[in-house]
Amino acid sequence: MNTCRYWCLLMVLCILGCKSSDDGPADQNNTLGKEVNYTVLFERNDQLSGVRFQADRLGISNEPLENLFEGIPLPEAQVRDEDVVSYYSTRQDCSGELTQFSAKTTDLTSFSVFSDSPDCELEVISLSHTENTLFLFYGIAGQGLKKRDYFVRGISASGGTLIFPDIPLEKKPLQGIYAGNRLFILSQNPEGNTFVLKVVNAGTGEFINEINLNSGAQKIFKTSEGNIMVSYPDFHIIVDRGTLGIISTVRYLAGREPNFGTAEREFFDVSGSLYYAMETSLSGTTYPRIPGVYDFSRNTAILYYYENFLSETDRKFKYEIEDTTVVSYDSANDLILIGYRKTGNNGTGGLLRIKPAPEPAFIDNTDLEGVPQLIFTKQ
Repeated sequence: MNTCRYWCLLMVLCILGCKSSDDGPADQNNTLGKEVNYTVLFERNDQLSGVRFQADRLGISNEPLENLFEGIPLPEAQVRDEDVVSYYSTRQDCSGELTQFSAKTTDLTSFSVFSDSPDCELEVISLSHTENTLFLFYGIAGQGLKKRDYFVRGISASGGTLIFPDIPLEKKPLQGIYAGNRLFILSQNPEGNTFVLKVVNAGTGEFINEINLNSGAQKIFKTSEGNIMVSYPDFHIIVDRGTLGIISTVRYLAGREPNFGTAEREFFDVSGSLYYAMETSLSGTTYPRIPGVYDFSRNTAILYYYENFLSETDRKFKYEIEDTTVVSYDSANDLILIGYRKTGNNGTGGLLRIKPAPEPAFIDNTDLEGVPQLIFTKQ
């Protein structure tokens, strides 16, 4: 059995390096684990599609259990919260369409927005949602000397009924998160690289507070405790959703940054660990993004180099891995799920499953007709 070696600096970033030459399932105790369903949403021909597979610890069904939907236009904005994902797309007449998909029930609903006065210069920048409400953060052509005017609109998730009138925002809303009946809006000053965290009442749109984030803020996340994390290139802070005070600040050593602030998609497991595709230029890998898992309870990260659990032949020719697109976790079987894009211009991808640290090893691969964007698991 191969051994793994860790190196860790001040419990800020831990990188895993473990060689494995196994080319098949690493689980040698012949247990099937637990049966689960994987819902994979993937991009193909500038549209989104969805499939569902049945799996256990030893394998995935050769054919999908079902094709969930076909032909959603590639969205301009999206948000995932647990098992629900919402998309916004612009129609040809410049009105908008909101689509919401539940991986738990496989329900897919769509309805129109901005159809009363279509504006071809309107841009939905970010989305947020609750069980009953969708929030759209958008910009339109400005009045007078202003280049853009920005607003947040709250609408019913059951059909688009207005919850509160559009609320003007002085700064560009890069991202919005719902937590504790409040909207936390990461906003950028249009005149510079400074940022604020604007807080409003999610039921009424009433302004509550604004927190100065200075320069360099990248992205906000909702932690497993429901607080707000603000990511910077070289540190992150946790903001209490109730008191709005800073709970903690974690700084990274130079060259050991976890880079989850640049991730396009992320997934939190029940323990609070973050799964994401990490941008990296570290030595030891030739891939632009590799699977990463960040444990906030220990402030450590584990990076899974493809070179450490797949041979060069497997990477380049058998599975044709070009880049990591999404990372998730099957808690029922303790497996990491890695969605990737294949090389070439055919727009296909695949789903790798591996055992996590401390003994990472390849389990299996499933080819997909498109490039995976989101992965959901359900027992």
